[in-house]
Amino acid sequence: MHTLETLEDIKRFVIAVAKAKSVDYWRRESRYRNHEQLTLNQANEQGEEPIETLPSTDAERDFQEVEMRLVLDTLPEKQKRVMVGLVLEDKTERELAEELNLSQSTVHRLKTKAIQQLQKFF
Repeated sequence: MHTLETLEDIKRFVIAVAKAKSVDYWRRESRYRNHEQLTLNQANEQGEEPIETLPSTDAERDFQEVEMRLVLDTLPEKQKRVMVGLVLEDKTERELAEELNLSQSTVHRLKTKAIQQLQKFF
């Protein structure tokens, strides 16, 4: 089994899982989107102003963060807090240990358990 040892490895893994979940979601929603696009095209053919349908970079980043949070929500609370701090808030294990009033080794252990759980689940 591949281990995730660096913060960048962890971030890439969580982002990959979030992207996979996003693809699953968009596949399920494709029928709705196709209908919506057809409706927008019909409106445009009737002389109305075109409606921008592509999300902005900020919207994409926000969506990616929401997806990552949904993935992290599958974890027990302490593991989730550690992973949110590491992945989304760019904190170090030491900073999280101080913030959560835990030892750095406990934060590291929670991170390791969270990664193992995410690897099993996804």
